[in-house]
Amino acid sequence: MWKRKWFVLRRKSPQGKPRLEYCSSEKSCAEGKNRTIIPLDGITDISRAQSRTHAHTIMIVSQEIKLFLAGESEKDSKEWLTLMKELVLPEPKMFPSIKGGDIYGKQILLVEGVFTPD
Repeated sequence: MWKRKWFVLRRKSPQGKPRLEYCSSEKSCAEGKNRTIIPLDGITDISRAQSRTHAHTIMIVSQEIKLFLAGESEKDSKEWLTLMKELVLPEPKMFPSIKGGDIYGKQILLVEGVFTPD
């Protein structure tokens, strides 16, 4: 089931490892309240995915999770895909000048599901 969430993508910093943080409302996200943290260390793949109901889907995979996100537009999804790959996956670096600790931004994305493999 797809649910609307607000996300912040964070780089590794003194406050923690690279991660996605999400909240159920834009207000709670801006205030840093009621957030869920998805660690991004251990991610093995970030790529486009197919969905019958959402055209702009991204899949994030590790040994523990498989997460599907869909932006509201192709531009949003492409931007998030590029930034997450730069932040999480090893070489090549797309934006080597971006310093650690920066917050890339906030977007409304849809979450299909988070689960652990059998």
